[in-house]
Amino acid sequence: MSFRYCLAFLFVFAVVGSDWATGKNYQVFLTVNQGKEVGAKVSALTSGSTFTLEAPVVTEDAIGDAAFTSELTEQEGGKLLLAYRLKLKLPVDQKLPELSGSGNLLVAPDKTYEFLSFGETRCSIRVAPCSGEDSPDSIVLLTGFDSDNVVALNLDSGKVMELIQLEDEARPRGVAQSSTGDIFVSLRGSGRNVLKFSMTDGKISAQPITGTIGRYGPAQLLMSVDDELFAACDSTHQIRRFSGGGELLETYQGSIGGNVCGIAIYDKHLFSAHLFEGSISKTPLSGAGEMERIFKDRDVIDRPYALTVTRDGDLLVSAYEGDGRVRKIDRESGEYLGDFLDLDSSNISGVSAMLYHAQRDSYLIGKDNSVIEFGSDGKEIQRYVMEEIERVTAISEARNVDALDSYRNFSYAEPDTTSGE
Repeated sequence: MSFRYCLAFLFVFAVVGSDWATGKNYQVFLTVNQGKEVGAKVSALTSGSTFTLEAPVVTEDAIGDAAFTSELTEQEGGKLLLAYRLKLKLPVDQKLPELSGSGNLLVAPDKTYEFLSFGETRCSIRVAPCSGEDSPDSIVLLTGFDSDNVVALNLDSGKVMELIQLEDEARPRGVAQSSTGDIFVSLRGSGRNVLKFSMTDGKISAQPITGTIGRYGPAQLLMSVDDELFAACDSTHQIRRFSGGGELLETYQGSIGGNVCGIAIYDKHLFSAHLFEGSISKTPLSGAGEMERIFKDRDVIDRPYALTVTRDGDLLVSAYEGDGRVRKIDRESGEYLGDFLDLDSSNISGVSAMLYHAQRDSYLIGKDNSVIEFGSDGKEIQRYVMEEIERVTAISEARNVDALDSYRNFSYAEPDTTSGE
């Protein structure tokens, strides 16, 4: 079988500047082709001068894997030195099932260079400077479940800054920031509680605002426009509302049960995903009524986990594991409106972190060490691959970007506590 193959990768990565949120950036375009047909396009946005991409390659004729690792350094005279390692794994029935090469390449910006060839297969690269200023609205906060940390990701430049390093097996599941700069983190490990990090008199203070919550600790956190914190309390089947200072204001609890993991707010109502009940509920923020089940159909989604609200006010619901489809649900009637995304084809099975970013009018999905951005049409816009985080479990918008530098590389170990709730 003849092999027709064209693959385009987009990398955007940063040369270190004076501020993590700004600086000079480059786009690196890698193309591998054999024949004239376009087979597939994969994009990634990574931070730092060293970057790695590992992605599936799907064409009409072949399915394979590609890995490209490189380090870019600026040289005198405006040229760039690209030290690279490239490996392509192709189906065993291809003439060349594995192609690889490495070396150094001196390139001028915006020019295309062919740097590797394997018979009829050719690899070329182009490095293009990026222009424009980053927007404070492009900063999001992420939790790494396996890396036990909280990081900030700049969606414009792809730069990543580690904010808080937690103790081993703290297992953060949710993060939110108030307009005053305080950062709240929910933990499944260690204290199974909610922590508040604040800057006071030039020093960072950290304190739990809850005792131990249930068997698994709290899951998703959400900060309202009024600086009130909402915590999905998982196995207690509750949602708790706190002031920005950490004072408990309200506890929402109904008879639905099923472990509350995902929450969203829209039009004076609180929406929640009940994992083991396969249900979505709706609750007045005023606390005047109990949780009302608006959706349950295990044929549509068996274990709903993360929630976000579209620009049109519909609910997007993802499953925790074994299911890569993101469903759209009418927030009033609970009617299933179809699938917004089907990520199974991208080997993404289960999503525990999801966010609609209103300023960008895009949707962010967290998986492993990546965040993937989709447009309102469901098409992938960009992929952010990060070395600083493992297993993204929460995505939230930064509400006070100026305060983030204060938390840079802060390490925290939670004191031993035996109190429970």
